[in-house]
Amino acid sequence: MIKVISQFVKTDPELKWAYQLQTEDYKNHIKTNYIDLGKLIEHTIEISPDNLRCTHTFLWSDIESFVRFQEDPIVNDYHENRHIYDQSNNITRTLRDISQI
Repeated sequence: MIKVISQFVKTDPELKWAYQLQTEDYKNHIKTNYIDLGKLIEHTIEISPDNLRCTHTFLWSDIESFVRFQEDPIVNDYHENRHIYDQSNNITRTLRDISQI
């Protein structure tokens, strides 16, 4: 299995996190192509009590599933939009860790 951790930090606790802006189409794409097929085993989101830090932890069945996710055009489109949203709202990624477990 592959464990991926991403952490984001913001300065305004009133701002939404980018994942809160995901469309139903995007969520359904992830469910159909990754969760239902057993490629994405688990995804947890932990928000700090002050709402300034958000940590995503993903467990992937194997490296191939994670790579496919990274190369998926729909996912890339979401990531590009998330990056734009984060930049314009002063949200930064402070951690990205990928490990085999």
